[in-house]
Amino acid sequence: MADLVIITPHLKTHLGGCGKYSCQLAATIISKYSNHRSIVIEVNFDDGITADSLVACVQDDLGFNDPIFGFSLLISSSAADYLFISRELKRRGYKTFIAGAEIDYVYLPEVGHRTHEHRFQGNTTEFDFLFEGPAEHIIPVLDDIQDCKEYAGRPGVTTVRDSEVIRGNQPQYCIEKLVEVDWGNLLILGEDLNKREIQSGVVLAQRGCPYGSQSKLLAIDPPIGIDLPPYEIQTKGCSFCHYGGPLTIPLEHVLSQIRNIPLSNGRRNFYLSHQNPFPLLPKLIEQAEDIGTIHLMSLPGFIRNHADRVRSTIIQAQKKRIILDLSCIGFESFTPNVLRNLNKNTSVEQNMREIEIMIDLEDNFRNFNITPGCHGLIVPTPWHTSDDLAKEFALLKENDRLKRTYGGAIFCRQLRITHTGGLSNWIRFVEENAGVNYKRNSFGQIEWHTDAAETWPFEYSRKNKTDVVVTDD
Repeated sequence: MADLVIITPHLKTHLGGCGKYSCQLAATIISKYSNHRSIVIEVNFDDGITADSLVACVQDDLGFNDPIFGFSLLISSSAADYLFISRELKRRGYKTFIAGAEIDYVYLPEVGHRTHEHRFQGNTTEFDFLFEGPAEHIIPVLDDIQDCKEYAGRPGVTTVRDSEVIRGNQPQYCIEKLVEVDWGNLLILGEDLNKREIQSGVVLAQRGCPYGSQSKLLAIDPPIGIDLPPYEIQTKGCSFCHYGGPLTIPLEHVLSQIRNIPLSNGRRNFYLSHQNPFPLLPKLIEQAEDIGTIHLMSLPGFIRNHADRVRSTIIQAQKKRIILDLSCIGFESFTPNVLRNLNKNTSVEQNMREIEIMIDLEDNFRNFNITPGCHGLIVPTPWHTSDDLAKEFALLKENDRLKRTYGGAIFCRQLRITHTGGLSNWIRFVEENAGVNYKRNSFGQIEWHTDAAETWPFEYSRKNKTDVVVTDD
């Protein structure tokens, strides 16, 4: 039997106690609609997990004798471990694949990789295939693998055969299947294999981003220090993002998901996956029962433009003893030129006004919280001058409202450019016309920042070069 083990990394952030929605949903669907068993294992790579120890626990503890390993929720700090473990599993004869939304940059070779040796050559030997799409469409692939049949060209599957990329059609999502998650199918592997307790579930109210449906022709500036004309790209939402427009989940399915969240002290706590949640909240709060805390994400702008509606929603939640926790809002920058190149559709002044309103709400309502340090901050970018960096971090460390929003020690990330992402053609234009070759890392990101790091006016984390750390000295 081709049983599926879904591997996902352990997160050491405010999301650490949260369920792994996409992984657990996939395991639920596979177990329910096929004869294949499936389980999700959260791996703490700091505990020295190896391919042998992973196989041993899967076989001895779970009884999965001939498992297939799917790797999901790739984060930069775990990417090297993913590649190593998958390579070792394949060497031992196991099938492996990588799965997730917009994760093709990890698997596929970069355009022009044959004529430009420095470009990303892909990870088609580290993984057998890439899977993107609804989990029910992996079931025929598992059947094919079990029966030793060819699965290339199946819906949602991308493979490389004899240097030729074969991409199956992208199937549509079935909303009814997006709501039936078994929150008990998550294990954690450290020194031992144990069941992972879920402190908060995830409720999918929207897939994708509403801003991602807004197309725009945007002229991107060259990196600082490079004399080139702007390069036009067709953006959909933020220039660095390529999630696309939203699929909205009907309210009855949202409520069904809430009822499925495990109770914790008699209440249901969850992250609401919706980029613009406040218009939805009044009906949700009115009709749902036993809600404890709702963790919210939001695009910048709604709180600023509809402060009265947000205030009335908080009052409505207060009457039912519901806590609204603003866990993530994507401001991304407090430098004007950077905001323009990121196509954030907002200004520094508007961001500051929104933060002012957020803090006023937190000060006046005990059931409205701002999670510090978890809001979007992309620093540095190719468009930051040294003066920009110094000013931005001075603002972040000295402005009282920003200190409350981002916390005492500021954690941010430099702009990540993948070879299939929205800025990929722009960065290749820069390379070809400025005579530079940026390094590619082992999982398909273009490291434009490597040389620039020596001149940044703050501490740069060498252990994990995707993170920038500013200490609160």
